[in-house]
Amino acid sequence: MAAGIIEVVNQCGTFSYPEQWDTTQPLGLFHLPSWCSSPCWLKVNVDGALLHSNCGGFSLIVRNDKGDPVRAPGWGIEHWDNAQVELQAILRINMVLQGWMFDSAGIIVEGDNLSVIKFMQEYVEKKRWTAQPLLGEDLNWVHMLHKVLFQHTP
Repeated sequence: MAAGIIEVVNQCGTFSYPEQWDTTQPLGLFHLPSWCSSPCWLKVNVDGALLHSNCGGFSLIVRNDKGDPVRAPGWGIEHWDNAQVELQAILRINMVLQGWMFDSAGIIVEGDNLSVIKFMQEYVEKKRWTAQPLLGEDLNWVHMLHKVLFQHTP
């Protein structure tokens, strides 16, 4: 996913396509419909990447319980810290959630940055949004859903 982000970044922070630029899965990719053990769950994959010039991007893809893509936006960014870029992808989940998604049984958020996933697991388990209200505004969706799981995928 990160390679796709870098390909569409024309310059720092600008994309060829302004909003959702990849909402369908290419035909050549393996499709595993049983990615989730329970019906009515959503899965969100997040990823970010930076070039040596500090230009890059991050994106997320929301899939339903059948594995079909529902939303897949991406954003350009100029930053120096890869972990912060991946965290920005998680913070943007609130921008893509639609009303019907709050009726789901839960959301699994997957990312490949172990430190960010561990941070989010602790953040949710210890309800740290009460101590860090600035992050809490972007993470309101976490306590509005029935269940949120953060999972590392290498």
